[in-house]
Amino acid sequence: MSEQEATSFDARIALRPRTLDETLDLTLAYLQACFRDFRRLFLVLFLLEAVLAASCFLLFRATTNVWGLTAAVLLVMGPVVERSVTVFTGRHLFGNACSLRDAFSRALRRAPMLIAVSSVSGLPFLPMLLTGFEEHGWVGLGTMAATFWPFLLSIGIYVFEVSLLEQLPAGQSWRRARALVSYRYGRALGLLGVSIILRLLFAFLAQNTTMFVLEFLLQFEGFGDTLGYWPSIAGYLLAGPFIAIMRVFDYVDARTRREGWDIQVRFNAIAQKAELASKGHARP
Repeated sequence: MSEQEATSFDARIALRPRTLDETLDLTLAYLQACFRDFRRLFLVLFLLEAVLAASCFLLFRATTNVWGLTAAVLLVMGPVVERSVTVFTGRHLFGNACSLRDAFSRALRRAPMLIAVSSVSGLPFLPMLLTGFEEHGWVGLGTMAATFWPFLLSIGIYVFEVSLLEQLPAGQSWRRARALVSYRYGRALGLLGVSIILRLLFAFLAQNTTMFVLEFLLQFEGFGDTLGYWPSIAGYLLAGPFIAIMRVFDYVDARTRREGWDIQVRFNAIAQKAELASKGHARP
């Protein structure tokens, strides 16, 4: 293997334990410094999500619950597509090349598991969305479940990152994710809480800012009814890449605390193994 093809062992950040607010600051600083490396990935990701959202809307527009059904699909499939950012960040963090095709293909190879985890994550809300919030029983049950659901999800919060960055099977990924949360359950719960708040904040700001500009500043009365919930959907999806990068850094923090400096060797051994495997598949 040539020097250009060799896997890098040098992280772009200092691998040391960080608090959750430091992880958030690190994500902002990392994006600011390396945005040019991520912009093509973000553009392709947003285009794919826009096509997915538009396709769902056209598919369900004959129903009376077009927005609920569209949101349900995006709630499950959005995190699956966003895992390409997880793969790309894991490679980029150690200065290793990762093409857009490789980032998306590695994420899609794990699609069944990712869809299952996303479905479980959104389980309290899916019945409400699918019934258009018209079934009071589902609304009550979903609301009650949503109050304690984060406490359950936090147990395996790193399962996406473990599956994609360590390339473990589903069962091993779950056990590994649980091990990383050991003795840091509060931190995992905080990470999940911040992720949820960011999603809601992006969606809320996008919807209300768009309505303010169109109906108050530009005086397009009634245009908000025509536009519907598209700004909220856009805001929800725009938050995804930032949250994915933040989760990778928090996962790295968990491994740093658990494994110390050996994380560099293990990360890159996994990446090198995957690189050799992909080259093996490419041979005629």
